[in-house]
Amino acid sequence: MNFKMIRMTIFILGICLILPHAFADRISNVARDYKTVTDDGKYVFVMLMSEGMHGNKDAEIRKLYKQSGLYYVDYASKNDFTNKPIYTIDEYVSGDYILSSDGTYLIAWGPWASSLDQIAMTFYAQGEELNHYHIRELVCDASKLERTVSHFNWKENVSYDDKNRILTVKTKDNMSHRFSVKTGMFDFLDENAMLRQKKVRSCQ
Repeated sequence: MNFKMIRMTIFILGICLILPHAFADRISNVARDYKTVTDDGKYVFVMLMSEGMHGNKDAEIRKLYKQSGLYYVDYASKNDFTNKPIYTIDEYVSGDYILSSDGTYLIAWGPWASSLDQIAMTFYAQGEELNHYHIRELVCDASKLERTVSHFNWKENVSYDDKNRILTVKTKDNMSHRFSVKTGMFDFLDENAMLRQKKVRSCQ
């Protein structure tokens, strides 16, 4: 194999490696209408794209619901859904979220990240924002983040204790954070919470 053919082979292999990541970067941010029934089967969480957003509108969902928010499931009407919201939510929440079993609390993850200044997650109660965090508030060593061509993943592991309303997030740089879902604040009953936050702030 001559030198030109070797260069061409390396070029083609490079394109093959880059294209899937670039395509994934592009399609990951497509917005859509969706609905999810809560674990207790009593409520349905509905999210509709806002005016001006580009994405996939669902005509069937929009026939039943006019606003994003939480709705009762009406068992008296062939398990269909009522169209009167318990609460509404103004912000668009992507399909990447955690909803408490009764629908009261919502943790919405931020978009696929390309900057440490982007929002990592937002806590809601009854559709109202409690608190939010930026990625740089949770990550200490940015060199450990899992990167693609233009984005990165900062979460290593997430666990949610629905009974006690506690969210635990472990980052790619091995930081672990506990949050009270009821308040959206760090769980300071965790004796190491303050130490971890001091460590993160010292990295900035």
